[in-house]
Amino acid sequence: MHRLPPVLTEASWNKNKGTIAKMAGETGIGAQMKKVDTAYNKIVWAKFDAAAIGKTATSAQDVDDAVDAAKKHFTAVVEPLRTELRKLGDLATETEKKFAKNKLIPKSSTQHVGTIAKTAKDFAVELKSFDAEMAAIEKLKGTLKTLNLDSLVSAKFWPIFKKLGWFQRKEGLLLATDPRFTMNLVTNQPDKDLVKLQVVAKQRIAEAAAAFKTVKAQEGKSLPKKDIKTKFLAPSHLIFDSFGTMGPPGAGEFGGMRGLLGYWAAIQGNLIKGHDDKRSTPEFKVILSYANFLEKTEEILVNQLEEEIDKLDNTL
Repeated sequence: MHRLPPVLTEASWNKNKGTIAKMAGETGIGAQMKKVDTAYNKIVWAKFDAAAIGKTATSAQDVDDAVDAAKKHFTAVVEPLRTELRKLGDLATETEKKFAKNKLIPKSSTQHVGTIAKTAKDFAVELKSFDAEMAAIEKLKGTLKTLNLDSLVSAKFWPIFKKLGWFQRKEGLLLATDPRFTMNLVTNQPDKDLVKLQVVAKQRIAEAAAAFKTVKAQEGKSLPKKDIKTKFLAPSHLIFDSFGTMGPPGAGEFGGMRGLLGYWAAIQGNLIKGHDDKRSTPEFKVILSYANFLEKTEEILVNQLEEEIDKLDNTL
């Protein structure tokens, strides 16, 4: 922080100008000092404080953003202050010359005005560059605490995750998009509960696909803790929730895809009571095939992944 030299304050000037005012009249220095003080008080020094920024910065982008903000603040606030300081310096220099020609004004008063002129100009120069502050902020990149995902999860993790593409499985897409799966198999008319269920199924698959894309993008990266939680752990849990019986927040009664399959079979089972032959339809065969696939996937893949996710969660 660059502190405003006391000699440049209006309070200091008012304290020392008594004799001067009587002999020289109004100089305008006090009014200009007030402008300097107003401009100085607009500076938010925290924008240039690497220590303060380091307490909240958790990524290189955070540091870059802080540098940009500091540069903009310098242009918008510090430069105007430097302009006012130069004006004060010039005014004090002219006043010093006038005082020197007036024998009635004490030499100490002339020297005091000269000190104001020099101090104002020197302070303007001091504020010309905040390179040291900017460099200190940039150095924060080397102190950020980051974690490499590959070192926190087992070697089997990424291959397993890449195989988890249940939302791209043909049967799942049929369940979520094919109008046949909204039909009462006896009347061949849409059923409102099955229509509602298909809407949720489509939503679950879209949620999981988006989360899966986010997770895959983190492979091999070193991330700050907060980014691991938001870019890896949160979407991973969303994938599991969209897959399993319990759905993500707001999923309501249907839950994840395994739950949706159960609901479909239960609803359809009630609709075809007395028509057991309908259980041999292609729709039921698709549901059975998909259910078997999801069960195996949960046993072989998801359980292992969730175990690794929990380990990572505990590490953080």
